[in-house]
Amino acid sequence: SLENMSLREANLENKRLKAALEFTTKDLKRKPIPAFVISRDLDLIYDNVSINTGKNHNVKIGHCVITSKGLVGHVSSVQESTSIVKLITRSRISGLVSESRTQGIVTWIRGHTFSLKFVDAVGDVSVGQNVITSGLGGRFPKGLPIGQVVMVKRNKTSPIFQEVFLESAVDLINLEEVFVIPVLSGSLDF
Repeated sequence: SLENMSLREANLENKRLKAALEFTTKDLKRKPIPAFVISRDLDLIYDNVSINTGKNHNVKIGHCVITSKGLVGHVSSVQESTSIVKLITRSRISGLVSESRTQGIVTWIRGHTFSLKFVDAVGDVSVGQNVITSGLGGRFPKGLPIGQVVMVKRNKTSPIFQEVFLESAVDLINLEEVFVIPVLSGSLDF
């Protein structure tokens, strides 16, 4: 029974690492640094995680952190062999609907759900479209997946904007493997 559980876990890990390996072979402009999540503060479960790479792997404050499914956050503190990652649940991110080029600010609501704020009422946004980083904030490079639009409705309190909701494919609660991507210095995202 224990051997079966061990084999099942090894099989799941093998699938995750295989997907990660395929991701790292894609044509990325910056070489990603692989890392494992090693701890999480249970009182701050939506705030940050610790990873097993630091100064010894050239990780610096401000580098962005992703998975093969999308954006996770950015490095907020670096030690010799570990780093703290501030999750996107505590950030405002300049986002872009990849199909229509409509822009807005992505903020976390709860769980996997985010809101794309300040989307013009005439902006062409519909369910199923993908939201990516716009690169305009300076912290995150352009083109990293944030989520997929799941609901669009008119804003009753401010008719010049639409209410746009999206869901991230990244499971921020159960993160295990991530990648750190070096970014240019200077940032405007919060």
